[in-house]
Amino acid sequence: MTDRYEAPGERRHLKSINEYLDALAEHDDLARVDAPVDLNLELGAGARYAFENNLPAQYFTNITGFPGYRFLGGLAPYSSDARHRWGRVALALGLPWNTHPLAILDRLLAVDFDTDLIAPVVVPDRSGRKLHDTVDLYDIPSPMLHEGDGGDYLNTIGTMIATTPDGSWTNWHVCRVMRVDAQRLTIWTRDFQHFGMIYEMWKEVGKPMEFALALGVEPAATVLSGGRAAPEHVDEAAFLGGWFGEPLEVTRAFTVDHNVPATAQVVIEGHINIEERAPEGPMGEYPGYLIPDAIDLELVGHVTAISSVPEPILATVPAGKPVDDDHTINHIGQSVVHTRTLRDAGLPVEHVWVPPEGANQFAVVTVTKDWQASWNSDAQALIRRITDTLIERVPLTMALARILVVENDIDPTDLRDVMWALASRVRPGSDLVLTDRPLASLSPLFSPYERETFRGPLVVHNGLIAGAATRSVPSTFQAVYPEAVKAKIETLVEANLVGAK
Repeated sequence: MTDRYEAPGERRHLKSINEYLDALAEHDDLARVDAPVDLNLELGAGARYAFENNLPAQYFTNITGFPGYRFLGGLAPYSSDARHRWGRVALALGLPWNTHPLAILDRLLAVDFDTDLIAPVVVPDRSGRKLHDTVDLYDIPSPMLHEGDGGDYLNTIGTMIATTPDGSWTNWHVCRVMRVDAQRLTIWTRDFQHFGMIYEMWKEVGKPMEFALALGVEPAATVLSGGRAAPEHVDEAAFLGGWFGEPLEVTRAFTVDHNVPATAQVVIEGHINIEERAPEGPMGEYPGYLIPDAIDLELVGHVTAISSVPEPILATVPAGKPVDDDHTINHIGQSVVHTRTLRDAGLPVEHVWVPPEGANQFAVVTVTKDWQASWNSDAQALIRRITDTLIERVPLTMALARILVVENDIDPTDLRDVMWALASRVRPGSDLVLTDRPLASLSPLFSPYERETFRGPLVVHNGLIAGAATRSVPSTFQAVYPEAVKAKIETLVEANLVGAK
């Protein structure tokens, strides 16, 4: 673990989406939109426009046909603050706005799953959430997010909750949920995901699987359930309790045996018939494309109850070209899993970072500067070991199309550094190319056959300069000036920046 990216241990626990909106406003990163906005494409278009232009989060207060309902577009993508793009994610996790993304990563990696978990506490509902008289999904605003989507999506960033048959593990998970009719919805999942693993357990015992979908939950719950930083058999609610040093407050669902976040704005409860499937999709997704023929048979949820607070605040993500919440939240969780895996394997790895701009398909691995001494082998052998370890131990590697391996003088979160490394450190012809390995099916980068068989290529770029044929020293602020000079100049420049404000 590096000490270059430190974050304070203190955390500010924002316990509801309302508190999070107030905190965004404190940082001038929230824009209130009071004009009428239609659920048919307009809401999705408004959120996408903000993502693609680095605008403040859009708070839509006037949803056509649904008085009292409000939507947040941009819960945790990049912020509108050019110096602190990760401000929203940091804020959601209770960290200072200016926390470096690698500091967020290191804090998540530092959680000890044996000692740092605190179980949630069940409290009476204090949010005013009431059970609806009838079960009708058309009573809940469900936006058509992209032209060409196969339906409207009740959920793109809410928390799906499921528990194993023996009650030993409760998973909080973000997945896309499409409305089928008034009482049915589809749930997109895969067997390597934690929700999918729990479904397989219910399938094995031959019983319907209960679920609860909590919309408009506290921001840390959204980031953690979407990021998937907790390993299997670890409850996200207990992870969050340990993260904040206090039990997370949950309350009982009405018709299923689940606890839900106490400040959830809307809760949809039901069960999944283990053999039933329904067509789902297509949908514009995180690789940045909509594939018109991407229609699959997905799990079907039968809704048994709907409850909501008097004036709910929901959130939505019209997924697409980076950077939106799909990329920030998902990628920091993937970075945690990849980094933890390679460190646990004893490899000289400092960080693995999945840049949001890479749409889930590109990762940067930084190794320690002394990798030659600690590894005692050449660059190609190290790169092969890194690649094999990720493929064998991390199912999420299926989404990657390319990996860059560099020394840790490169900041993998800085695209200037990444581009410089790709251009100046990767010798043409030095790539490791695997032609047949497991892959995910959501990217049009791969052929229909590759997507159907879940097998395809992976490229790993060798950007290691230690031991290269031509010796070189990076001509950078960090590399070519004495420590005393750097310290003086940093103090001088930062003081002038503060004075200029």
